[in-house]
Amino acid sequence: LIIYNVIKVHRETIDGQRIPASNRLVHQFFTLLNNQFPLESPQQILYLKSPADYANRLNTHINHLNHLLKAMTGKSTSQHIQERLLLEGKKLLENSDWTIGQIGQGLGFEYPQHFTSFFKKHALITPKIHRERFMKQV
Repeated sequence: LIIYNVIKVHRETIDGQRIPASNRLVHQFFTLLNNQFPLESPQQILYLKSPADYANRLNTHINHLNHLLKAMTGKSTSQHIQERLLLEGKKLLENSDWTIGQIGQGLGFEYPQHFTSFFKKHALITPKIHRERFMKQV
């Protein structure tokens, strides 16, 4: 019983401070999201790609996770995932010699065109142009 209570208290705290269960779930989501990065090689593949993947890993319903994130951050689960993928895509374009196809594959896109259209939709330029602009600045 003592061990159970210690584990329970440990799970309910972050840095020694007690936090509500909803905050804990949001914290766990961001921990899972950020622990997938940075990608070390083009062969490394993301295993958590969709909001459903995160909800399953966190043992919660996708609607519950989305509701908590929306209430606490103003953004949906999908928006957080997309922002993180875009950030990682930019970093890889700027700091690696991987091809655009390798970057897309590493970020979980089945085809290079899917990564290019995702990147263009969110960054408003193509990955190739982003890389070229970055190289000119350096």
